[in-house]
Amino acid sequence: MSYYRAVLFDWVGTLVDYRDGGWIIRRALTSLGRAVSDDVCSDIEGLLSTALSDADVIGAMQTEDCSPELHRAANMLWFERAGVDGEFAEALYATNFDPEMHPMFPDTPEVVASVAGAGVQTAVVSNFHRALWPVIEAYGLGGFIDEVVVSSELGFQKPDLRMFTTALDRLGVAPSETLMVGDWASMDGPAAEVGIDTLILPRHDGRAERGLSAVVRLVEASDRR
Repeated sequence: MSYYRAVLFDWVGTLVDYRDGGWIIRRALTSLGRAVSDDVCSDIEGLLSTALSDADVIGAMQTEDCSPELHRAANMLWFERAGVDGEFAEALYATNFDPEMHPMFPDTPEVVASVAGAGVQTAVVSNFHRALWPVIEAYGLGGFIDEVVVSSELGFQKPDLRMFTTALDRLGVAPSETLMVGDWASMDGPAAEVGIDTLILPRHDGRAERGLSAVVRLVEASDRR
């Protein structure tokens, strides 16, 4: 039997990818029937990048995933400070709900199924702007995930330690029996502060697979503890 009784997975950047700015801009322009060119996309991307340095935008982004309303407000403020028009701002925001915005990494299904098949409980612990269960079900992962802890439903977000302790409470496991898997040290790393073994994967470098096999190896190695 595995030493770990539960594995907590981050969502975006760990189990699913995040489209880059170029893809988002092209998607928004296309949805409006506007001209799409490398120069236009580059100019818009530059405006959006610069606006991320705005103090008000930085402040808003720090709590953007605490509720759907805060997420929309923070992103629309960002687009406003970037100087894009209202119609295009709405199109940009709509990409957050596009099913293709977060393609699943190809090794995700096998790894999540392997962990669940080893008798280990699983949970997704994510800073996300909307309900995740429907998304997880759409990817065919519902049968392998026991709990979902989403910031927008709780009113706080990682690195708040309550994100991790909420997952522990829902699964009924102790920190010492749990592994957290994420990709962002400042957000997922604090799980270690509550006593959870924590694996921070290298930031995705464009390879097809995410490298989640490391999780399976850790679960299997824990059998020998």
